[in-house]
Amino acid sequence: MLAATSDDREFNSFTLYADMSEVFAGRSSRPGAKFNFSRNIMILDIEPQEKEDFSLFAGAGVSAGWVQDYGRQGFGVAAALSGSFGANLAFPERHILITVAATLEAGPWIHKDKGEYNMFLYRSGIYQGIYPHISISYLFR
Repeated sequence: MLAATSDDREFNSFTLYADMSEVFAGRSSRPGAKFNFSRNIMILDIEPQEKEDFSLFAGAGVSAGWVQDYGRQGFGVAAALSGSFGANLAFPERHILITVAATLEAGPWIHKDKGEYNMFLYRSGIYQGIYPHISISYLFR
């Protein structure tokens, strides 16, 4: 979900993910869940004569979730700072927004193993930063 701010060049995004990376890799049968908030700034905005609107954006935010980490067993809590870069293609007359972006997350992953809590760097947040994600949203304007 995107939310406009008082400045037309800035917007907030709120995203709830099903963390499927370990499921797709065949290492787990259950997905995790992660929430991300990002404050984004448009760095390029092109409004052609047609009705589409294209923009590039970059932003920073936070992520938190109950997820698995790459190469480790079990679920744990991830809390990370995030950085995003992407492109929006808006179709205002149809109220559709298509976003292609990549998000890098860096922070701790806390996992309970044999009664002890262990803290590691959340590797999946870094490794998944090279994978783009695509979303189709309803555009409120």
